[in-house]
Amino acid sequence: MLIFGVGLLAKFFGNVSHLGFLSGLGFVAACGAAAVATRRGDLLTLVVSPPLVFLAITVVSEFIGAIGERSLPRSMFVGVITTFAAGAPWLFFGTALAIVVALPRGLPAALRALRTAPRRPAAGAATSGGVAGAAADADPGHADDDPVRWDNEAPTP
Repeated sequence: MLIFGVGLLAKFFGNVSHLGFLSGLGFVAACGAAAVATRRGDLLTLVVSPPLVFLAITVVSEFIGAIGERSLPRSMFVGVITTFAAGAPWLFFGTALAIVVALPRGLPAALRALRTAPRRPAAGAATSGGVAGAAADADPGHADDDPVRWDNEAPTP
């Protein structure tokens, strides 16, 4: 949310002031700030999200800019393509900065944990005991992984 909010504000101020580099600088700064502020367990998610956030910022800003144009879809399409062409270096630097900041904060450990995580069957995969059997076979150390409680007992006061 930090990258999206700051990036969208920077895009707005860059368009208003006719200084295109402001939107890129805002995006890169937001990527760095988000990498510093993110919990260690969420670093892996953070370093892969800047391209998606950049796409969302671009689509929202181009939609707002295309309101009132003669052809909204054509105006948005041309705007998104040109913004990606002009913003590619900023997207690269923002993603690279997020990775560089996340590396000493624990990104390699998050990657190792992802590689060594035990494989669980997919949600629709058939198991020997159905849902109850899958819950019984689950590792007791990961009881909080599933936020849905399958027991029907009311909590005791």
